[in-house]
This record gives sequence, C-alpha cells and structure tokens, in this order.
Amino acid sequence: NTNSLTISGNTISDNSSDGVLISQDNSNVGPIGLSNNSISENDAHGVNFSLTNSSQGTVTLTENVISGHTAGDGVHVDPLLDTDNAINFNFVRNTISGNTGGHGVNFDLIYGAANSNVLTVNFENDTIVGSGQA
Repeated sequence: NTNSLTISGNTISDNSSDGVLISQDNSNVGPIGLSNNSISENDAHGVNFSLTNSSQGTVTLTENVISGHTAGDGVHVDPLLDTDNAINFNFVRNTISGNTGGHGVNFDLIYGAANSNVLTVNFENDTIVGSGQA
C-alpha cells in the first residue's frame, strides 16, 4: 500500500518557518505532487523536504511560484537517509525567484562514503532567478 501526497492550488505565505515542510522519519510516501501553489515570504525555506530512514516516491513540482524567502532556499531537499536509494524530482514550469536567503533549489547531499543514493532531477521550462547564493 503506497500513500501519496498532493498539495495544489494554495497560497502559503508569511509563516514563521517553512512554507511547506514534508518531513519523513521511518515512513514511506509514494508520489508527491505540488502544483499551482503560490509559496512566498516565509521565514525559512519555501518548500523543505527532509527524509530520515524513509522512502519517498517521485516528487513533481508543477507551475508553482516560490519567491521571496529571505532566510532560506526556495526549495530545500535534505535526504539524510533515503532507504530505497533513489531521489527523484521533476520541476515543470515553475517560477522560483527572489530567494535571497539561500539558493533557488538546493539539494543538500552530504553523505558518508557508504551512502549510495542516486539523484535524478529534471527541469522543464522553469525560471529560477534572483537567488542569494550560487
């Protein structure tokens, strides 16, 4: 039984931490979709994915506007330990801009030598501009 998660058509702004936090600890979630959301001016990351001893299905971000995060990344991915050894993200027609506190998109892949995660990221017609860090 695979669970899935969809976040669509929302305005998420002015929160005191991340706009969206998807935190998995010893859990598995199937495909994750974020579409047609406006995520702006939150006090940390716009969207933050954090995995610990978990498996995450393919994540697809489609036609979102993620902007104005002055203390974090537009999209931050911190896969501490992905148990199926696959990290798959698709970005389609998103606008990620003005995230001056960090990167537009940041895959924080800090691992020991024993970790064998495979990262697959696809970008299709996205606009990513105005980040604070290269």
